[in-house]
Amino acid sequence: MLKGKGLFALLTILFLAGCQGSVEDQLKGSKSILEEPSTIEVAAPNESTEGLSFHLPSNVKIIETSPSNIILEGNNQTYIVFFNPFEDEFSKSLYEEEKSRRENVTLSTVKETDEGYYYSFIDSIEDDRYRIIIGRGGVKVTTESSGDTILSSVKTMVTMLRSSDVSK
Repeated sequence: MLKGKGLFALLTILFLAGCQGSVEDQLKGSKSILEEPSTIEVAAPNESTEGLSFHLPSNVKIIETSPSNIILEGNNQTYIVFFNPFEDEFSKSLYEEEKSRRENVTLSTVKETDEGYYYSFIDSIEDDRYRIIIGRGGVKVTTESSGDTILSSVKTMVTMLRSSDVSK
């Protein structure tokens, strides 16, 4: 009986360690992209709303728009795009605002390129749930993701951000 309990405990530990490694791999891959956003190809804008043009991946759909927000759904997730037409791609205002509100930060990056000021926060919000916020100047995209889809969420979000163009 003791052998069975010991084996069960060992298998449980190995399973949990495997799951943790998966999140670590997702975060490591995400960090690589977020530290060097140019690794994601710039796609031509294929969608325009009042105030913002951007590339909308084929598996993502617009659900609702307002003067400074766009709600999207795709990949079993909701994405919220916020844009401020008074802030350019090099603005640090949204970054500073987000930075002051962060708790439980799992990953944070900042990168200034010739395209703009990129920033990101990945926060742990509950067991295996993460809030991802990625921005470039006055445009930011937010979603919630499970640990095993962090990297694909980051790729989708960076694709939209790199192609974004705010109308002034």
